[in-house]
Amino acid sequence: METNSMPRSVLLLYKVVMPVITLLFLLVIPQFIQRPAFMGSGVFDFIVRGLLCLWFCLAYSMLPNIKEKYGLCPNITWSKADISPAERFLFIGFATFFSICVVIITLWTIGVFVPIISKYGLLLAITNGAIFLIPLSLQYEVFKL
Repeated sequence: METNSMPRSVLLLYKVVMPVITLLFLLVIPQFIQRPAFMGSGVFDFIVRGLLCLWFCLAYSMLPNIKEKYGLCPNITWSKADISPAERFLFIGFATFFSICVVIITLWTIGVFVPIISKYGLLLAITNGAIFLIPLSLQYEVFKL
C-alpha cells in the first residue's frame, strides 16, 4: 500500500488531469489545426510529439511521490546535523534549473506544435514550470528541518 503525504486532489491533478491535458494539447489538437509539420515531416512531427507527451506524462505521474519511490535515500529520517549548510541552496538551484528547462521546453512545444495558443504560451510555460517546482520543493525533507 502506498503511503503518500499529498492530498487526494493533488494526486488527481498530477496523475490524471495533467497527463490528460498533455495528451489533448500534444496529440489531439495539433492534428486539427493548420500548421507546418515539424522539420517538414508528418511522421517525424508525430514521433516528436509522442515522445514529448510521454516524457511530460511520466514526469507528472512521478512528481507526487518522488520522495518515497525515486529518492536516493527513501524512508530515512534526517536531522540538521546530517545536512551541510550549502545543500539547501544546491537543491534549490537544481530544482529551479530543472523548472526553467521545463519552461523553455513548454514554450518551444507550444510555439511549434500548438501555435493557436502561443499568445498565452509564456503564461502556460511559467505555470508548467511552477507545477514541476512546487512538488520538488515541498517533498524535500531538508526544508522541514
